[in-house]
Amino acid sequence: GCTQKYVVKNYFYYYLFKFSAALGEEIFYITFLPFIYWNIDHSVSRRMIIVWSTVMYIGQVSKDILKWPRPLSPPVVKLEMRTDAEYGMPSTHAMAATAISFSFLLATVNQYKYPFELGLVAAFVFSMLVCLSRLYTGMHTVL
Repeated sequence: GCTQKYVVKNYFYYYLFKFSAALGEEIFYITFLPFIYWNIDHSVSRRMIIVWSTVMYIGQVSKDILKWPRPLSPPVVKLEMRTDAEYGMPSTHAMAATAISFSFLLATVNQYKYPFELGLVAAFVFSMLVCLSRLYTGMHTVL
């Protein structure tokens, strides 16, 4: 099996950023988007699916063009190994999280009654958690 090559000293950050990284994974979106379609609003879900697939396409093409490698390990400790095979930048996790959270805000702000400021904060926090999780897990650099 795979042996753990690091020691967790702060479990709060470890689990926060492991969870946040999962919010940028495909499994989250293929669960979240149908949930929105079936339970909330199909037009909002359709718009977000179009945005997500466009952003993921642009992100993957950009990775293949730029060929920017992931951070070297060591000195970085990589907490994820399955995405190590593809190039690192730009971060499709960060791109998708930002695009989905803000497109959800823009698609729902005029259809549902909620404070715009609350939606803006939620979209910002969601996208920042995913972006910071990519740094914490050793998958990307600050750039």
